[in-house]
Amino acid sequence: MNCPIEKLDPAIVRPGRLLACREFKRLNPEQAQMLAAAKGLNLPEQADYSLAEIYRQPVIGGSPTTPKTLGFAA
Repeated sequence: MNCPIEKLDPAIVRPGRLLACREFKRLNPEQAQMLAAAKGLNLPEQADYSLAEIYRQPVIGGSPTTPKTLGFAA
């Protein structure tokens, strides 16, 4: 799940239900650059990084916000 544990339904986090909980904090620039270098990635300069920001792939072939049409296009 990609939300704070406080926002989960109490039934999910009661004893015996949640097997593991991992928190991935944002990385400082030095940590992020070390990870990126090990994976052969280039990062833009910013104050801190999430793992998603490090590992996301660029969109190839257009904008991700390009509207899609259904049915027959004229």
